[in-house]
Amino acid sequence: MTVVPEPISRVVVTGATGFIGTHLLRRLSRERLPVLAVVRQTPTTSAADSNLTYVERDMERVETIRDLLRPGDAIVHLAARVHVMKDDDPDSEAAYRRSNVEPTRMLCRSAAESGARRVVYLSSAKVFGEGRDRPYERSDPPAPADAYARSKIEAEHVVREVAGAGGVQWTIVRPPFVYGPGGKGNFPRLVALARISTKVPLPLGSITNRRSVVFVGNLVDLLARCALDARAAGQLVLPSDAREVSTPELLQAIAKARASRALLFPFPPSLLRAAAAVVGRSAEMDRLTESLRLDVRHLREVLEWEPPFTLEHAMQRSVGTGGVVGAEVGHG
Repeated sequence: MTVVPEPISRVVVTGATGFIGTHLLRRLSRERLPVLAVVRQTPTTSAADSNLTYVERDMERVETIRDLLRPGDAIVHLAARVHVMKDDDPDSEAAYRRSNVEPTRMLCRSAAESGARRVVYLSSAKVFGEGRDRPYERSDPPAPADAYARSKIEAEHVVREVAGAGGVQWTIVRPPFVYGPGGKGNFPRLVALARISTKVPLPLGSITNRRSVVFVGNLVDLLARCALDARAAGQLVLPSDAREVSTPELLQAIAKARASRALLFPFPPSLLRAAAAVVGRSAEMDRLTESLRLDVRHLREVLEWEPPFTLEHAMQRSVGTGGVVGAEVGHG
Protein backbone atom coordinates (compact mmCIF):
# COMPACT_ATOMS: atom_id res chain seq x y z
CA MET A 1 0.00 0.00 0.00
CA THR A 2 1.54 3.31 -1.10
CA VAL A 3 1.66 6.27 1.27
CA VAL A 4 2.31 9.75 -0.13
CA PRO A 5 4.33 11.33 2.69
CA GLU A 6 3.52 14.75 4.09
CA PRO A 7 6.11 17.02 5.77
CA ILE A 8 4.59 16.43 9.20
CA SER A 9 6.99 17.01 12.08
CA ARG A 10 4.68 16.03 14.95
CA VAL A 11 1.19 14.67 15.60
CA VAL A 12 -0.99 16.33 18.24
CA VAL A 13 -3.92 14.29 19.59
CA THR A 14 -6.74 15.83 21.62
CA GLY A 15 -8.91 13.55 23.72
CA ALA A 16 -5.94 11.20 23.83
CA THR A 17 -7.02 9.21 26.90
CA GLY A 18 -10.44 8.36 25.49
CA PHE A 19 -11.38 5.06 23.88
CA ILE A 20 -10.24 5.98 20.38
CA GLY A 21 -7.40 8.24 21.54
CA THR A 22 -5.76 5.48 23.57
CA HIS A 23 -5.73 3.17 20.55
CA LEU A 24 -4.50 5.98 18.28
CA LEU A 25 -1.49 6.65 20.51
CA ARG A 26 -0.51 2.98 20.22
CA ARG A 27 -0.88 3.12 16.44
CA LEU A 28 1.16 6.33 16.13
CA SER A 29 4.01 4.82 18.15
CA ARG A 30 4.84 2.81 15.01
CA GLU A 31 5.49 6.00 13.03
CA ARG A 32 8.53 7.10 15.07
CA LEU A 33 7.27 10.69 15.12
CA PRO A 34 6.92 12.96 18.15
CA VAL A 35 3.35 12.78 19.51
CA LEU A 36 1.80 15.34 21.85
CA ALA A 37 -1.21 13.97 23.73
CA VAL A 38 -3.55 16.70 25.01
CA VAL A 39 -5.52 15.34 27.98
CA ARG A 40 -7.55 16.54 30.95
CA GLN A 41 -5.49 14.34 33.25
CA THR A 42 -2.30 12.40 32.56
CA PRO A 43 -2.93 8.66 32.88
CA THR A 44 -1.28 6.98 35.85
CA THR A 45 -0.21 4.06 33.68
CA SER A 46 0.91 4.42 30.08
CA ALA A 47 3.21 2.56 27.73
CA ALA A 48 6.81 3.72 27.73
CA ASP A 49 7.37 5.71 24.54
CA SER A 50 10.16 8.25 24.22
CA ASN A 51 8.28 9.99 21.39
CA LEU A 52 5.10 10.53 23.45
CA THR A 53 4.50 13.58 25.66
CA TYR A 54 1.35 14.27 27.69
CA VAL A 55 0.14 17.78 28.45
CA GLU A 56 -2.91 18.61 30.58
CA ARG A 57 -5.35 21.16 29.18
CA ASP A 58 -9.10 21.82 29.29
CA MET A 59 -10.26 21.93 25.68
CA GLU A 60 -13.25 24.13 26.58
CA ARG A 61 -10.98 27.02 27.60
CA VAL A 62 -10.15 29.44 24.79
CA GLU A 63 -6.45 29.74 25.58
CA THR A 64 -5.96 26.00 25.99
CA ILE A 65 -3.92 24.92 23.00
CA ARG A 66 -2.59 28.03 21.29
CA ASP A 67 0.85 27.89 22.92
CA LEU A 68 1.26 24.16 22.26
CA LEU A 69 1.10 24.14 18.46
CA ARG A 70 3.94 24.73 16.03
CA PRO A 71 4.58 24.68 12.28
CA GLY A 72 4.37 21.25 10.71
CA ASP A 73 1.93 19.81 13.24
CA ALA A 74 -0.87 17.46 12.24
CA ILE A 75 -3.68 17.69 14.81
CA VAL A 76 -6.11 14.81 15.27
CA HIS A 77 -9.07 16.31 17.12
CA LEU A 78 -10.92 13.60 19.07
CA ALA A 79 -11.97 15.49 22.21
CA ALA A 80 -15.76 15.79 22.30
CA ARG A 81 -18.93 15.34 24.29
CA VAL A 82 -20.00 11.92 23.05
CA HIS A 83 -23.47 10.82 22.03
CA VAL A 84 -25.76 9.17 24.57
CA MET A 85 -29.16 7.66 23.79
CA LYS A 86 -30.99 9.37 26.65
CA ASP A 87 -29.33 12.70 27.36
CA ASP A 88 -30.84 14.14 30.55
CA ASP A 89 -29.11 17.51 30.23
CA PRO A 90 -31.99 20.08 30.15
CA ASP A 91 -30.05 22.13 27.63
CA SER A 92 -28.25 19.46 25.63
CA GLU A 93 -28.10 21.65 22.52
CA ALA A 94 -25.99 24.27 24.31
CA ALA A 95 -23.95 21.61 26.10
CA TYR A 96 -23.00 19.86 22.87
CA ARG A 97 -22.13 23.16 21.18
CA ARG A 98 -20.03 24.20 24.17
CA SER A 99 -18.06 20.95 24.08
CA ASN A 100 -17.98 20.11 20.37
CA VAL A 101 -18.21 23.33 18.38
CA GLU A 102 -16.45 26.13 20.26
CA PRO A 103 -13.31 24.10 21.16
CA THR A 104 -13.06 23.08 17.51
CA ARG A 105 -13.24 26.73 16.45
CA MET A 106 -10.53 27.64 18.96
CA LEU A 107 -8.33 24.76 17.83
CA CYS A 108 -8.62 25.68 14.14
CA ARG A 109 -7.80 29.33 14.83
CA SER A 110 -4.80 28.28 16.91
CA ALA A 111 -3.68 25.90 14.16
CA ALA A 112 -3.78 28.73 11.62
CA GLU A 113 -1.93 31.15 13.91
CA SER A 114 0.81 28.61 14.67
CA GLY A 115 1.37 27.42 11.10
CA ALA A 116 0.16 23.89 11.78
CA ARG A 117 -0.10 21.72 8.68
CA ARG A 118 -3.38 19.83 9.05
CA VAL A 119 -6.44 19.25 11.25
CA VAL A 120 -8.04 15.80 11.16
CA TYR A 121 -11.50 16.06 12.70
CA LEU A 122 -13.40 13.03 14.00
CA SER A 123 -17.06 13.63 13.24
CA SER A 124 -19.81 10.98 13.08
CA ALA A 125 -21.99 9.20 10.54
CA LYS A 126 -24.92 10.37 12.68
CA VAL A 127 -24.81 13.65 10.75
CA PHE A 128 -26.45 11.77 7.84
CA GLY A 129 -29.53 10.93 9.87
CA GLU A 130 -30.97 7.77 11.38
CA GLY A 131 -30.34 5.23 8.66
CA ARG A 132 -31.74 3.98 5.35
CA ASP A 133 -31.39 0.95 3.11
CA ARG A 134 -29.05 2.36 0.44
CA PRO A 135 -25.52 3.49 1.37
CA TYR A 136 -24.82 7.07 2.35
CA GLU A 137 -22.40 8.83 0.03
CA ARG A 138 -20.09 11.75 0.75
CA SER A 139 -22.28 14.03 -1.35
CA ASP A 140 -25.49 13.27 0.56
CA PRO A 141 -26.83 16.30 2.46
CA PRO A 142 -26.66 16.11 6.26
CA ALA A 143 -29.90 15.42 8.14
CA PRO A 144 -28.86 15.43 11.82
CA ALA A 145 -31.66 14.17 14.05
CA ASP A 146 -30.43 15.19 17.50
CA ALA A 147 -28.33 17.76 19.35
CA TYR A 148 -25.18 15.64 19.19
CA ALA A 149 -25.35 15.21 15.42
CA ARG A 150 -26.15 18.90 14.92
CA SER A 151 -23.08 19.85 16.95
CA LYS A 152 -20.88 17.56 14.86
CA ILE A 153 -22.02 18.95 11.52
CA GLU A 154 -21.60 22.51 12.83
CA ALA A 155 -18.08 21.62 13.94
CA GLU A 156 -17.41 20.22 10.47
CA HIS A 157 -18.38 23.59 8.97
CA VAL A 158 -16.01 25.29 11.41
CA VAL A 159 -13.14 23.02 10.35
CA ARG A 160 -13.72 23.70 6.66
CA GLU A 161 -14.15 27.46 7.07
CA VAL A 162 -11.77 28.45 9.88
CA ALA A 163 -8.96 26.02 9.16
CA GLY A 164 -9.30 26.44 5.41
CA ALA A 165 -9.32 30.24 5.58
CA GLY A 166 -6.20 30.10 7.75
CA GLY A 167 -4.27 28.02 5.26
CA VAL A 168 -4.52 24.80 7.29
CA GLN A 169 -5.31 21.57 5.48
CA TRP A 170 -8.28 19.63 6.85
CA THR A 171 -9.66 16.11 6.77
CA ILE A 172 -13.06 15.11 8.18
CA VAL A 173 -13.76 11.51 9.21
CA ARG A 174 -17.35 10.31 9.75
CA PRO A 175 -17.25 6.85 11.36
CA PRO A 176 -20.28 4.65 11.92
CA PHE A 177 -20.48 2.60 15.12
CA VAL A 178 -16.99 2.01 16.53
CA TYR A 179 -16.30 -1.12 18.55
CA GLY A 180 -13.28 -2.61 20.24
CA PRO A 181 -11.59 -3.38 23.57
CA GLY A 182 -11.80 -0.74 26.27
CA GLY A 183 -14.83 1.17 25.04
CA LYS A 184 -18.26 1.99 26.39
CA GLY A 185 -21.66 2.48 24.83
CA ASN A 186 -24.09 0.21 23.04
CA PHE A 187 -21.76 -2.56 21.95
CA PRO A 188 -21.49 -4.03 25.46
CA ARG A 189 -25.28 -4.44 25.28
CA LEU A 190 -24.87 -6.33 22.02
CA VAL A 191 -22.21 -8.50 23.66
CA ALA A 192 -24.58 -9.20 26.55
CA LEU A 193 -27.31 -10.10 24.05
CA ALA A 194 -24.93 -12.47 22.27
CA ARG A 195 -24.08 -14.15 25.56
CA ILE A 196 -27.77 -14.62 26.34
CA SER A 197 -28.36 -16.04 22.87
CA THR A 198 -25.83 -18.80 23.46
CA LYS A 199 -28.10 -20.14 26.22
CA VAL A 200 -31.61 -18.91 25.37
CA PRO A 201 -32.87 -18.79 21.75
CA LEU A 202 -33.79 -15.25 20.67
CA PRO A 203 -36.33 -14.18 17.98
CA LEU A 204 -33.79 -12.27 15.88
CA GLY A 205 -33.18 -14.72 13.06
CA SER A 206 -35.30 -12.86 10.48
CA ILE A 207 -33.46 -9.53 10.75
CA THR A 208 -31.79 -8.83 7.40
CA ASN A 209 -30.46 -5.31 7.96
CA ARG A 210 -27.06 -4.20 6.66
CA ARG A 211 -24.79 -2.04 8.78
CA SER A 212 -21.41 -0.44 8.32
CA VAL A 213 -19.35 -0.74 11.49
CA VAL A 214 -15.67 -0.09 12.15
CA PHE A 215 -13.24 -1.77 14.53
CA VAL A 216 -11.23 0.75 16.55
CA GLY A 217 -8.00 -0.79 15.24
CA ASN A 218 -9.14 -0.09 11.69
CA LEU A 219 -10.29 3.43 12.54
CA VAL A 220 -7.03 4.51 14.18
CA ASP A 221 -5.03 3.07 11.29
CA LEU A 222 -7.07 5.31 9.00
CA LEU A 223 -6.70 8.33 11.31
CA ALA A 224 -2.92 7.89 11.24
CA ARG A 225 -3.06 7.71 7.46
CA CYS A 226 -5.16 10.89 7.30
CA ALA A 227 -2.65 12.72 9.50
CA LEU A 228 0.41 11.69 7.51
CA ASP A 229 -0.67 11.19 3.89
CA ALA A 230 -0.76 14.23 1.60
CA ARG A 231 -3.72 12.79 -0.32
CA ALA A 232 -5.98 13.14 2.73
CA ALA A 233 -5.96 16.95 2.51
CA GLY A 234 -9.42 18.38 1.86
CA GLN A 235 -11.12 14.99 2.04
CA LEU A 236 -14.36 13.89 3.71
CA VAL A 237 -13.78 10.27 4.68
CA LEU A 238 -16.36 7.54 5.41
CA PRO A 239 -14.61 4.61 7.12
CA SER A 240 -15.87 1.08 7.63
CA ASP A 241 -14.72 -2.47 8.12
CA ALA A 242 -14.24 -4.49 4.94
CA ARG A 243 -17.81 -5.78 4.84
CA GLU A 244 -21.27 -4.82 6.02
CA VAL A 245 -22.94 -7.01 8.61
CA SER A 246 -26.44 -7.77 9.85
CA THR A 247 -27.40 -7.91 13.51
CA PRO A 248 -27.54 -11.75 13.42
CA GLU A 249 -24.08 -11.82 11.82
CA LEU A 250 -22.71 -9.56 14.55
CA LEU A 251 -24.21 -11.75 17.26
CA GLN A 252 -22.75 -14.85 15.65
CA ALA A 253 -19.32 -13.20 15.30
CA ILE A 254 -19.34 -12.26 18.98
CA ALA A 255 -20.44 -15.74 20.02
CA LYS A 256 -17.83 -17.37 17.77
CA ALA A 257 -15.07 -15.24 19.31
CA ARG A 258 -16.12 -16.72 22.64
CA ALA A 259 -16.09 -20.26 21.23
CA SER A 260 -19.87 -20.50 21.18
CA ARG A 261 -22.86 -20.06 18.86
CA ALA A 262 -25.82 -17.68 18.94
CA LEU A 263 -29.21 -19.41 18.96
CA LEU A 264 -31.56 -17.31 16.81
CA PHE A 265 -34.95 -18.30 15.43
CA PRO A 266 -37.09 -16.58 12.75
CA PHE A 267 -39.63 -13.99 13.85
CA PRO A 268 -41.12 -11.05 11.89
CA PRO A 269 -39.13 -7.84 12.56
CA SER A 270 -42.38 -5.85 12.30
CA LEU A 271 -43.72 -7.71 15.33
CA LEU A 272 -40.45 -7.14 17.19
CA ARG A 273 -40.78 -3.40 16.58
CA ALA A 274 -44.42 -3.42 17.67
CA ALA A 275 -43.59 -5.24 20.89
CA ALA A 276 -40.69 -2.87 21.58
CA ALA A 277 -42.99 0.14 21.11
CA VAL A 278 -45.40 -1.22 23.72
CA VAL A 279 -42.65 -1.36 26.36
CA GLY A 280 -40.99 1.92 25.35
CA ARG A 281 -37.91 0.33 23.75
CA SER A 282 -38.36 1.44 20.15
CA ALA A 283 -34.96 3.14 19.91
CA GLU A 284 -33.14 0.02 21.05
CA MET A 285 -35.08 -2.18 18.62
CA ASP A 286 -34.44 0.24 15.76
CA ARG A 287 -30.72 -0.19 16.34
CA LEU A 288 -31.11 -3.94 16.01
CA THR A 289 -33.33 -3.92 12.92
CA GLU A 290 -32.46 -0.84 10.82
CA SER A 291 -29.71 -0.48 8.24
CA LEU A 292 -26.97 2.13 8.11
CA ARG A 293 -24.53 1.78 5.24
CA LEU A 294 -21.63 3.94 4.07
CA ASP A 295 -20.18 4.09 0.57
CA VAL A 296 -16.43 3.69 1.19
CA ARG A 297 -15.25 3.52 -2.43
CA HIS A 298 -13.88 7.07 -2.43
CA LEU A 299 -11.70 6.35 0.60
CA ARG A 300 -10.14 3.30 -1.00
CA GLU A 301 -9.68 4.99 -4.36
CA VAL A 302 -8.08 8.18 -3.02
CA LEU A 303 -6.03 6.90 -0.08
CA GLU A 304 -5.65 3.28 -1.24
CA TRP A 305 -6.57 2.30 2.31
CA GLU A 306 -7.88 -1.12 3.28
CA PRO A 307 -8.87 -2.02 6.86
CA PRO A 308 -6.09 -4.20 8.35
CA PHE A 309 -8.40 -6.21 10.64
CA THR A 310 -11.16 -8.56 9.53
CA LEU A 311 -14.41 -8.79 11.49
CA GLU A 312 -13.35 -12.15 12.91
CA HIS A 313 -9.95 -10.87 14.04
CA ALA A 314 -11.53 -7.71 15.45
CA MET A 315 -14.09 -9.66 17.48
CA GLN A 316 -11.40 -11.98 18.79
CA ARG A 317 -9.46 -8.95 20.03
CA SER A 318 -12.59 -7.33 21.42
CA VAL A 319 -14.38 -10.13 23.23
CA GLY A 320 -12.30 -13.26 22.80
CA THR A 321 -10.55 -12.69 26.13
CA GLY A 322 -13.65 -11.44 27.93
CA GLY A 323 -13.01 -7.73 27.47
CA VAL A 324 -15.79 -5.12 27.38
CA VAL A 325 -16.16 -3.35 24.09
CA GLY A 326 -17.87 -0.60 22.14
CA ALA A 327 -18.10 3.18 21.86
CA GLU A 328 -20.83 5.58 20.86
CA VAL A 329 -19.15 7.68 18.19
CA GLY A 330 -21.42 7.08 15.27
CA HIS A 331 -24.46 4.87 15.07
CA GLY A 332 -24.73 1.90 17.35
